[in-house]
Amino acid sequence: MTQLHTAAFAAVSLVLQGHSLAQIEWSRVPQPWNNQGGPAVLDGQRNCIVFLPSGAGGTVWEWSGAKWHAREPAHRPRGNVYNIAYDPVRRAVLAFGGTTSDSNPQAFMNDTWVWDGRDWAQLQPATRPSARAVPAICTDPVRGKIVLFGGVGGVFPGSIVFGDTWEWDGFNWSQQAPTSNPPARFGARMSAAPCSPGTCVLFGGGNGGSLVSPDTWIWDGSKWTMLPAAPNGPKARGYPAMTCRRSDGRVVMYGDYTTPDTWEWGGATWKEIAQGTNPVQQISSPCLFPSVLDSACIRCTGNVDHGYGQLRVWELSSTGWNVVEDLSAPYLIRAAAHFPVMDHIVVLGLTNDQTPRQKMWIQEDLVWRDGLPASALPPYLGTTQYALVYHGGLRQVMYVSTSLDGYPHTDQQTWLYDGNAWTRVTAGSPAPANTGSSPPKLVYDPNRDRVVYLKGGEVWEWAPGPGWQRIPALFPGRAASVGAVAFDPILKKVLCYGGYSSTNAPVRETLTWDGTTWALLSTPTTPTNASGWLRPLPDEDALMFVSQRFTATGFTDIVFRWTGSTWEAMPDRLPAEWSLPSSGLVGEWVVSELTRGRTVSLMNDMVITGEAKRLGVDQRYPRPGGMVNLSLSIPSEARNYYILALSEAGYPGIPVLPLPGGGSRVLPLAPDALFTASLQAGLAGQLGGAGTATQMLAIPNLPELAWHDVHCAAVSFDSNFRPRTVTNRVTLNVLR
Repeated sequence: MTQLHTAAFAAVSLVLQGHSLAQIEWSRVPQPWNNQGGPAVLDGQRNCIVFLPSGAGGTVWEWSGAKWHAREPAHRPRGNVYNIAYDPVRRAVLAFGGTTSDSNPQAFMNDTWVWDGRDWAQLQPATRPSARAVPAICTDPVRGKIVLFGGVGGVFPGSIVFGDTWEWDGFNWSQQAPTSNPPARFGARMSAAPCSPGTCVLFGGGNGGSLVSPDTWIWDGSKWTMLPAAPNGPKARGYPAMTCRRSDGRVVMYGDYTTPDTWEWGGATWKEIAQGTNPVQQISSPCLFPSVLDSACIRCTGNVDHGYGQLRVWELSSTGWNVVEDLSAPYLIRAAAHFPVMDHIVVLGLTNDQTPRQKMWIQEDLVWRDGLPASALPPYLGTTQYALVYHGGLRQVMYVSTSLDGYPHTDQQTWLYDGNAWTRVTAGSPAPANTGSSPPKLVYDPNRDRVVYLKGGEVWEWAPGPGWQRIPALFPGRAASVGAVAFDPILKKVLCYGGYSSTNAPVRETLTWDGTTWALLSTPTTPTNASGWLRPLPDEDALMFVSQRFTATGFTDIVFRWTGSTWEAMPDRLPAEWSLPSSGLVGEWVVSELTRGRTVSLMNDMVITGEAKRLGVDQRYPRPGGMVNLSLSIPSEARNYYILALSEAGYPGIPVLPLPGGGSRVLPLAPDALFTASLQAGLAGQLGGAGTATQMLAIPNLPELAWHDVHCAAVSFDSNFRPRTVTNRVTLNVLR
């Protein structure tokens, strides 16, 4: 985006109004690999790929040619949609049929929906095919129709296999009456064949008992023509991936669940291509789509490694298939820590291989990337548990592995990570052996510059030089194992909560450790669970306890705030589109990302965040020439001034307030050209008596702004222009 374009953003008006106190709101962060396959189609109106993954909780993914964009529509089809096509009449993406996801037992649907890039809308055509799933569907661009054939329906999971042909004209479905139809089938694929204008190619599928014969069927708008299977042609298959190449109009078909082969239809016969370069076989529901940037290329995407957290994208060019994107998330998280000096989260875990390997990931602003290679990491030993903790004095992340009781003492190791390399600490005494199967409970005490390790009623502390030392102290609590531990910024002591007795009974006690003695605190209330995560509450001098309890209806989330003397229940505000209520908020690891003012729950390939929503927006998907209303709510900052800023990226952040132990609370924006232009535009004002304001923002009417992300955040200042509060970030996805 040029300086001329960025300077066009300007404030329109400022309105003071009242809002309620901001509280923690939790939201699921869509991840492109958190998908179980699904259909993809080129949106001819907006020149982007629309991907509708079945495992993404209603999220629509769009690929602009440079990056994936997640869309969270206000409305969505009520079930699982397996087939979509571009509607050239409505200039939108059409979805038909599928299965319900909110009824027991499940049922087939015959709903018709259209996607315009911002939201789904359900249509009510006078006629439509009977309820079904997985028909073959494609767009005939010559006649401006969508063609649909077959599918499975009846009583779920399927008692009728269809062999009928339907067409959509942009307003209504009409059943066609050719003299003959292909044999009934579902799981087939169909594509327009511009190399033979006015035709659509159908291949594959099954009839419920077996795969149909590998014949090829051609639809010309009035009749079906069968081309018998050739001896050297593609074998019978179900659920292949199929699309057409824009440069020459040839149809490309890839694989199925068992065979990674690639075929090309030139108008008369199939020809196998790209031999020796095909994507790996272990792809979960692969889909093909034309490249947005290069009309001669085809892309294939799917989950590999058993379809779990590993999204890979291949591109087919004249040289064959080549990997162009390889996105991955941790398979099994073993430890995580926030690294404020580097403004990212460090994660260690295991790969999803037959022989699990230690792997390191870095999460920067909720985006995963691979860390150092396995050869540069602390070794993975199956006889140990380990944990990570940030050492504020050394400004490094510490790794501590402790051998389980009965295993060699040499398995206990201490390492330090400075952002570039891991270094083993060999001086001093090693960590003590762990008890049980839980990771060690570690906390850094900035008052005494010590890492504290709690093992049952024992206290061990680490300092550079002497290493690990046991501190003799009488433990007044009844717990044999500690439930949660953190440093209390108010009491300036290590705080311990919960745990279990030697008979495995829950113990809901609150204790403090000052380096010499334990103190058992008397509190009027306690969290309802004895185990969970105790973490600093971002932007507050308080701690937050996060846990969950399993009930007959699923998991119930438990969130409490510790104020230094009492526990207060915090209502968790789940978004309306929450897709996995039975899983709760708590993942494999919970981290306080203090540099960005949020709590991050990591659950394999799912990311959940909780933060105070001090900045909101009335709509996230504006178009060029549109307008949005941004609302600020910082009740503690009444009558203070604020500055609203914009940027095209959210990383790296802009340091605003220093944090103890290194790093800064950052404004979650990047110092790019748009940021500079927004400051020059004067997006600033004064908060009202309730600490609230509304800012109207005009989006320049420039077509080239489409597909740009515009990030917005604000910071408040006191009368001496010292920064006070940094808001959350709001992201506007400018649509075409």
